[in-house]
Amino acid sequence: MGKNQDLMYKKVYKLLFFIIHIYTSLYVILYINKNIRESSMTFNDVKNYCLSKKGAHEDFPFDAVTLVFKTGSKMFGLINTTGLPISVNLKCDPVLAQDYRINYKSVEPGYHMNKKHWNTVIIDGDVPDDELKKMIDDSYELVIKSMRRKERESIE
Repeated sequence: MGKNQDLMYKKVYKLLFFIIHIYTSLYVILYINKNIRESSMTFNDVKNYCLSKKGAHEDFPFDAVTLVFKTGSKMFGLINTTGLPISVNLKCDPVLAQDYRINYKSVEPGYHMNKKHWNTVIIDGDVPDDELKKMIDDSYELVIKSMRRKERESIE
């Protein structure tokens, strides 16, 4: 009877372990889904929004995977076409750049860019879509304002 009882305890132990594993997995899935915003812009959403700006066009001046959004001759956004999670580099006022980095965990100093004037925004739902669009708008406006008058007038 000792062997049968040991075998029974092992089966009960395995069953309890399995139930705890399932319960933990479900809890994690539900907790993560509860804390991630439902709406997050896709690569195409970001691309189309950037290209909707007056005079905006796309280019691949660095390599075959870094899509650059320009207006005139100046960059206002960069996005990797192959990486996950999707992230976009955007020009930003230095004071606002710091505020965004403090308020959103998915906003970091610009990857391979001047950290004072550029932010990398990881598009994972942390930054609301409206705020991301505002960041794109601000980046575009900063670039427009920095242009020489002749170039700016040719776009406007």
